[in-house]
Amino acid sequence: MNQIKGVSSRKINALLKQSGNLWQKGFHDFTIYEEKKFKEKFNYIHYNPVKWKLAEFAEDYPFSSAKYYKNMCNAVYYE
Repeated sequence: MNQIKGVSSRKINALLKQSGNLWQKGFHDFTIYEEKKFKEKFNYIHYNPVKWKLAEFAEDYPFSSAKYYKNMCNAVYYE
């Protein structure tokens, strides 16, 4: 992950003609063993752009898979 962050930071900074940190420090991963945790992470990923007012609806955020799950899979968002 460090290599990906390093390479992408240098390229993005060069394109934007800027310098400095681009990514947060740290990287956290974990294995999901329970359906409850899956639902929690599924919702977090899709609704985070709404929470931060980057989109009005999860499926409107252009970098999200929410539209795919809503339109293509007829998925129901977890509550």
